[in-house]
Amino acid sequence: MLNATSYAYYFLGKYDLSMEHAKKAEYFAKKHNVDDVLARAYMLQGNVLQTISDYQNSISKYQQAVLIYSQLGNDEFLGYCYNNMANTYERAGNYSIALEYYEKYKDLATDDSGHASADLGIGDVLLAQKKIPEALNAYQRALEQYTKEEDKLGIAFAMNAIGEALVEKGEYNKALTMFEQVLASINESHLEYIKVPTMHRMARSLNYLGVYGDAEHWVSEAITLASTLGEKSELAISYQTQSEIFEAQGKDKQALAALRTSRTLQSEFNSELARTKLTVMKALFESEAKEAQIAELEEQNRLLNLQREISQKRSENAWLTAALLFFMLGFLALWSMYMQREKSRLARLSKQLSIARHQAEAATEAKSAFLARMSHELRTPINAITGLSRLALETRSTNEQRSHLLNVLDAGEILLRLVDDILDFSRIEAGKLAIEVIPFAPRELVKCAQNMQMLQARAKGLKLKEKISPDLPAQLLGDPWRIKQILINLVSNAVKFTESGQVTIELSARPLPDNPELVILEGAVSDTGIGLSQDQQDALFQSFSQADDSITRRYGGTGLGLAICKQLCDLMHGKIWVESAAGQGATFRFSLPLKPMQETPLEAKELTSEPTIPDWSEYRLLLVEDNDVNRQVALGILKKTGIDVVVAENGQQAISKLQSEFFDAVLMDIQMPVMDGLTAAVIIRQDMELQIPIIAMTAHAMEVDRQKSLKAGMNGHLSKPFDHGSLFSILAEHLPTERTVAIAEVPSDNLQGWQNEQFAGLDVQQSIIRLGGNAELYRTLLCSFYRDQQNTPLQLRQHVADAQFNVLFRLVHSLKSSSAYIGALGISAQCSTLEPILEHGPCDRRAVLAIADDLETLLTALAPMLKEQSEQQAPTSDVDLMEELRQVLDLLKQSDFTVEDKLAVLINMMEGSPFAERLAEVAQKVEEVEYERAATLTKALLKELQGQENINTDRVMNS
Repeated sequence: MLNATSYAYYFLGKYDLSMEHAKKAEYFAKKHNVDDVLARAYMLQGNVLQTISDYQNSISKYQQAVLIYSQLGNDEFLGYCYNNMANTYERAGNYSIALEYYEKYKDLATDDSGHASADLGIGDVLLAQKKIPEALNAYQRALEQYTKEEDKLGIAFAMNAIGEALVEKGEYNKALTMFEQVLASINESHLEYIKVPTMHRMARSLNYLGVYGDAEHWVSEAITLASTLGEKSELAISYQTQSEIFEAQGKDKQALAALRTSRTLQSEFNSELARTKLTVMKALFESEAKEAQIAELEEQNRLLNLQREISQKRSENAWLTAALLFFMLGFLALWSMYMQREKSRLARLSKQLSIARHQAEAATEAKSAFLARMSHELRTPINAITGLSRLALETRSTNEQRSHLLNVLDAGEILLRLVDDILDFSRIEAGKLAIEVIPFAPRELVKCAQNMQMLQARAKGLKLKEKISPDLPAQLLGDPWRIKQILINLVSNAVKFTESGQVTIELSARPLPDNPELVILEGAVSDTGIGLSQDQQDALFQSFSQADDSITRRYGGTGLGLAICKQLCDLMHGKIWVESAAGQGATFRFSLPLKPMQETPLEAKELTSEPTIPDWSEYRLLLVEDNDVNRQVALGILKKTGIDVVVAENGQQAISKLQSEFFDAVLMDIQMPVMDGLTAAVIIRQDMELQIPIIAMTAHAMEVDRQKSLKAGMNGHLSKPFDHGSLFSILAEHLPTERTVAIAEVPSDNLQGWQNEQFAGLDVQQSIIRLGGNAELYRTLLCSFYRDQQNTPLQLRQHVADAQFNVLFRLVHSLKSSSAYIGALGISAQCSTLEPILEHGPCDRRAVLAIADDLETLLTALAPMLKEQSEQQAPTSDVDLMEELRQVLDLLKQSDFTVEDKLAVLINMMEGSPFAERLAEVAQKVEEVEYERAATLTKALLKELQGQENINTDRVMNS
């Protein structure tokens, strides 16, 4: 009865009374152990709390009801609870969980009406997620089921929902037809309370179609009916729709009035809702307070009854009462003593447990510290053994000495491998082995595993083969070191246990059906070795175990390799297993879920033809860029167009040049010292009031970064690394020309030689294609990169040690685009992953150190390839020097950055001569990007040499 009353008050909108009666029902059900009444009371309380938007407490009440209905086996009401929970999660905006509970409700529903209700809710969630086709399918299923059940209210709801989805899809005529059918059904069934939303939805659809007269009619009808029904929320929505209709017709004054009315009504509705929430919470508090008072009164009543009985007994038999009292006092004293002893014993046990826990933690820490020290202490002499053995092998030695040294080297490497296995195993068991997620090339892992076992395989006459799927992505996101460790362990075992035949490494990838954002990397290592029986297979993947003791004696090993592989696969949410039979070889397979590396548009497209080069010789361009490599790329590409380029290294210099010179466009970097590009753009637009085209040129490629550029007043956004085609395309929007430049043929031997090289892990071919096939420009960029990044690894390590994350952000940002231009895609990808983390604060220092290590490795690999070219012979006369200086002057006039290399060669050639210092001064101005000043100095030196040449000529003639 209490639950029924609560339900009635809920539908009358008296939520405080509904909550009060539901709490009374809860108290009654708990007192009399009536589970179904208690569950119903929880469900009603959840409904009230959902209505006042207290979603968290509402879900808590529904979950209590679900627990009881599950125990009772009442699937019908359990389904209603799931439906209410789904509706609550939907209102709270948690759509994924809402869909789960709608599906649970649908599974429990026994009739078409229940399925229809679930489909209607599923459609609402899909529509909120903008999945319009899926939402329409769900609504259509609901409509069919309601129609089958002849549920007119459900039909109206489903048709309204379909109409709303059609509006979102832009099919306004179909939506109107649906709304008209709903209104006709409402008129027949007298379902007035859903008539208002249908009317203003119809008015909005007519507004979209431009039928403003009918739109005004229906919204006026909606306003009238909402006022009559006292529905302030729907009335506010109707006035909002009327405002939109007036605004579409240009009736701004009427639109503003309607909008104000809508906001006033919405504010009143929100205030009423707040008051209702306060009233409900007050009723809830009072109900709980009353329950506590009732319980206290009942306890007091019980005590009074007990006292009354004692008093009666005392009057009947005083002696017995006294004896009973003495007995009770004695019992209480004994009980108190017993409890005191138990308390002392528990305190003692608790203290002992605490001490034992601290001792265990200390032992664990001591074990970790011991392992770290032992690892260091063992590695140091082992590295010395292997290093000195390799050095000794490079000296002249007898065959016997060489054999002994090789044995020492093999033993040292085996010891190092054992130390690594034990340390990794200990880290995994302690839960301190972290799995990284960085870009890596899976094909490179296979090559590494092959190379590490090549000598052992050749020594046994085995063939190492690879089968790599052509569909394998070029790059994936995961932990390359741990995946490589798995492959090396498996290949090492295969070579160890195979006496003849071959070892095959397979690698492929397939999409994960349940999650399109992941791929399954599948690997397999097969051999033609001794194979494994079923009993031996059952003992695999366990710590310190091999197939049997005879294998340990014959082949050696600790038995940790496969256990580590198993634990690493588990840490990466993958699995590993074996397929084998005794004497028939073995195949170890593993599968790992990984994320594919998203290709940038530049990497995805193929440049099959050279774009037309525009002739921009009539234009002047201001290039604002602080990074030398990025500057050289832009200048190298623009050189072909004949455009006059002036360089600035930061926003402040750009503003100074724009104040004194005329330019047709600006290429502006974003991240720069002194003044960044966004600040400079705002000053150019607002303070200087210049309308010159400004194109952002930055390594930030996200849409939010593009919007920041446009908000600052820029006209375009060019993401680094860019190619010549994209640069020409964006500049052509602002520098119109019909003339083109003839494309000079690149010497095939020069270009082909560079395109076919793949040294130091660089993607040379793609980089040269990005630069329009200019191999010389690529060579220059490579030299500049090698020169400019010499100190970067040290700076990265120093700044991460000092926690200077803002400096690290600028270094990583600059390195990202520079490394991409030379084809160091791995380093660039690592920088791309780390950059957004550094932008918002601290990061994992290991990621920075990994970039520093990879950059140092790259620079070391480039060193022998980029040695200075052999010095040319010094000019034999002033005439030769003048010719060289004229070439320098031509390069300076074109702002060609290759003048740096030209000047460096000249300075080396003229070392010790009177002109070396003058040439160094010119080089200094070039380094400061003062090409005009450098040209002036060069002209002065040419003039001086010309004068000396004339004097020498006169002397010869006079003699």
